[in-house]
Amino acid sequence: MSNSGSHAHQPHRAFVFVCAVLLLTILVASCSANPVSLPFGLGGNGDDVTPTPTITPTPTPSYADQILGRVDAAVDVLPIVEFEENSDFALLDIGIVRNQINTLDPQVTGNLEELEIASNLFPGLTRYNELTRRIDLHLARGWEVSEDGLTWTFDLREDIYWLRPVGTESLIPLLPSEGGIVRVEAIRPVYAEDIVFAVRRACDPSTGTPDPIPLFLIQGCEAVNSLDVATDSDLLAIGARAVSPFTVEFTLNTPTSAFLTVTSLPVMKAVPVDIVTAAEEEFEDWTQPEDGVVVSAGQFVLDPNSDYENLLTLEKNPLWPHQSMGNITRVNVYLFDDGIDALSSWNRRELDFIPVPASQQSFIFAESPQKVMAVTENSVFFLVFNHQSEIFKIPQLRASFSAAIDREEIIDEVFNGRGYPAKHLTPPGAFGAPPDDQVGVGFNPDFARQAMAQGGVTACRFLPTIRYTVSTSDTALFQAELIRDMWVQELGCPEDKILIEQVPFGELLAMTQPDADSLRPDVWDLGWTGFYPDSADWFIQIIHCRGGANAMQRQCGALDNDILRAAVSNPEDRPDLYRDIESRLFSENGLYPVAPIYGDMRYYLRQTWLSLVPGTTLDERHSMLIRAYDVYNINQELKEIEQRQ
Repeated sequence: MSNSGSHAHQPHRAFVFVCAVLLLTILVASCSANPVSLPFGLGGNGDDVTPTPTITPTPTPSYADQILGRVDAAVDVLPIVEFEENSDFALLDIGIVRNQINTLDPQVTGNLEELEIASNLFPGLTRYNELTRRIDLHLARGWEVSEDGLTWTFDLREDIYWLRPVGTESLIPLLPSEGGIVRVEAIRPVYAEDIVFAVRRACDPSTGTPDPIPLFLIQGCEAVNSLDVATDSDLLAIGARAVSPFTVEFTLNTPTSAFLTVTSLPVMKAVPVDIVTAAEEEFEDWTQPEDGVVVSAGQFVLDPNSDYENLLTLEKNPLWPHQSMGNITRVNVYLFDDGIDALSSWNRRELDFIPVPASQQSFIFAESPQKVMAVTENSVFFLVFNHQSEIFKIPQLRASFSAAIDREEIIDEVFNGRGYPAKHLTPPGAFGAPPDDQVGVGFNPDFARQAMAQGGVTACRFLPTIRYTVSTSDTALFQAELIRDMWVQELGCPEDKILIEQVPFGELLAMTQPDADSLRPDVWDLGWTGFYPDSADWFIQIIHCRGGANAMQRQCGALDNDILRAAVSNPEDRPDLYRDIESRLFSENGLYPVAPIYGDMRYYLRQTWLSLVPGTTLDERHSMLIRAYDVYNINQELKEIEQRQ
């Protein structure tokens, strides 16, 4: 349970998610009079995959031999690439706080900084392209889905390898040019068994995976994760299996095309089953560079002389078969005692990119707004309307009170300008989320007054008293008072007609349950952080009449059937379907089951020589998932000139 640093609270995510998973299979067939047909059988294909690199490996030992050991004997017959500097060299220098890096294990990483690095070192079946907002093929060459949507089969590329980088004997801190990788040696290809092992690790309670809930879509994962101790038999019962060395199959609890988004998450990144199994018997963390077990198979490889105290260096994987979007060939991640030290280094032009220290945000936003890059979080905060309320059972009145809320003023007054105004439900960057300028009314006082009249109310003073319930934090009260004042100013509501009440969060949850009857308020605030960045998660958990808790008590209708249809449709069609759903909810004729208010953002400082790949700008609000270093471009010549000044 988290509120992402804001006052708004979220329901217990695991409980809501489990309810949705249990119900969704039934809902697909029974939500409305028109059952959903499952347009499966349209799998991914490899037509847009970059051709195999010119380095062709010779035959390797048997699959069984490789899985059971480190296959050191096979190194001599697999690719070996010597590192050489070239004219295209581009160095990305990043600064983060030291205590935020404890492990690079993708099934154990728990914070954004760890996830970011791990995402560049380990391959996933798919990749969520932060710039195009599409699901791209990554480790997978393609996929097929059974007619019932429950069985997903992925064919893997055979030219992505686990690599052992060989470095110099020492790496002088802060002088990466004195060290680095001299060559990489391929150990073996990435096998289907590596993906299966990763999924079982994440579901196994002994691993301590921080957020395994997205994998509860896979049959048996939730049951195993709920155990005190999982046996080998328990793990084998999870719906993930290697059909062949390069084919992996998953059995889901319920059909959903959002599984493609899940396969791009760090928690599903492949790890080498043989190396991890052997290393964990000797080391507490198999990813610690000083233990000498430095292997990776992603877009970048980790310099074996890196450490968790001063500097992590990543080099571009010379055997990576996909074409990079940006031009980065080396990444230096410098580790600082605190954000202020990193800021000082950035001010000296030693770093390209750092998170903005919270204590310095106001000053930096005022002094260097052009160098601030905003990245959306996977969370949105909103007001929930009680659809059984005498007031908010009328959709036009829900639209009216939503349109009378000035989101920008709330962000400025309550959160010092940190956040973005939400005009629709799904946050920017989530798969299927429409651009802000395409859907939603947002703040529109004229429309708010017209909608009230269309709802049959000539003046707000004729409405019953509105019970507006929030949590006990000062921030929650301040926001509620601002919204009340907006309703007074824009809709002419008497102040004494809007009763703000504060209760402890647990009591708020109890009061807003469907069976709370007369205790239920007319409106209350809530926040939701998605399990994974896909519109299906948001609409099924928050909006669908039976998918989540349905605290608003929406009546089921055609919209619910369309939410399910969008969840199981072909990936290419899903963005258009979600754009239509958002429009039906938050346009001028929308249903407004909730009133989206704002979303959280993270802020970074970047130097002028850093940009994203061509076709995008750093002045725009970007995806919540900009973790891949290959989406960046460095003007290395300009960087070196400015650093000499």
